[in-house]
Amino acid sequence: MRNIGRVFAILMLTFSWSACDRNEENPESEYEYFPLKLNSRYVYQLNETRYSAGNKEPKITQWFEKDEVIREDVSLDGFPVFVFSRSRRNSTIDSWQKVKEYTVTRYPEKYLLTIDDVTTMPMVFPIRNTESWDINKYNTKGWEDCYYAYIGREDTVGELSFGKTLKVQGRYSTDDDVVSYNNGYSKYAAGVGLVFDEQTDYEYCQESEACLGKREIVSGLSTIRQLIEFEVP
Repeated sequence: MRNIGRVFAILMLTFSWSACDRNEENPESEYEYFPLKLNSRYVYQLNETRYSAGNKEPKITQWFEKDEVIREDVSLDGFPVFVFSRSRRNSTIDSWQKVKEYTVTRYPEKYLLTIDDVTTMPMVFPIRNTESWDINKYNTKGWEDCYYAYIGREDTVGELSFGKTLKVQGRYSTDDDVVSYNNGYSKYAAGVGLVFDEQTDYEYCQESEACLGKREIVSGLSTIRQLIEFEVP
């Protein structure tokens, strides 16, 4: 009986090591934070705050966007490409108007998002808090280092709650009192996809001692995208 128990323990340990090894290579569970499934539907509320020179008060705009996965293709190098259709409306009583299509290509080690002829790399695999990458590697916008700020955390976005989320943190400079404020990050939920995104870049007043160091915004843009409704088959 001791020998049987010892053999069983060895088998279980071997299985555990094997599972860990598979997990180090792109496990399917890692794709769940950005699931690409036909007929998925996402509705976002967007809020834009724009400061411009000569205007003390910002211009604030709100609208809604609906993203739907409408078909699956294959890239020239043989990887799945998911085509999204994006529609827009200015209020909840308006009709949806299609404005564009964009694609997400799934590679074993990364996702590539191409929209308006600009390709970014919003996520890489494996998902580890030690990973970092340049989200703009495939475009000309300039280097922006990204990393996983946290993984597997419960979170609430508006009225929606999610059991497992991760945060991709990009540019981050919020402690500067003199020059600028910059913050770009995205949140993804397991089994859902993108649930929140903020892209904020403000320039502070530096023209006089009266405003220097007081974080008085003179120009810049902040766009916040928040998921309010979704359906994933």
